[in-house]
Amino acid sequence: MEVKLMRTDDRLIHGQVMVRWVNHLKIKNIVIFDDEIADDSMLTNIFELACPSGVELIIAKVNDGEKVKEKIEGQEESTLILNRSPLIMEKVINNGFVSDLGYNIGPMSNKPKTTKLASFCYLLDDEIQALRNIHQKGINVFVQTVPDAEKLEWNDIEKII
Repeated sequence: MEVKLMRTDDRLIHGQVMVRWVNHLKIKNIVIFDDEIADDSMLTNIFELACPSGVELIIAKVNDGEKVKEKIEGQEESTLILNRSPLIMEKVINNGFVSDLGYNIGPMSNKPKTTKLASFCYLLDDEIQALRNIHQKGINVFVQTVPDAEKLEWNDIEKII
């Protein structure tokens, strides 16, 4: 199992951004950890339709990490792990998932009581704490929309939070 990237993006699978990450990293498997989507067949179908052609999609509950590992264990294809919150990604990481490139935070919508990390990324205090916890595990944490866009590295993130 080769997890290339773990990414939080509150839109999950969407147009140009996913196409660019999937193509850039040669992704063949996408795993979405999201309890709400896993429990809703209509949402599951929508994400299956949005998944790029030639890419297998696995939608799982956060606590189903072992089942997901069993499913992708031994595969040589590259995997992208997605979810909608750093809080969930912290749980995924605590379940033993790691990635080659680290943990990428993509677009996160502006909402009340958030801290702006970038023009496209706003996080709540508990999400920022999750980032700190993830970074303390030695995982490369960075903010970036697409592979060729400017990257906000941890040293820069720390100055903001």
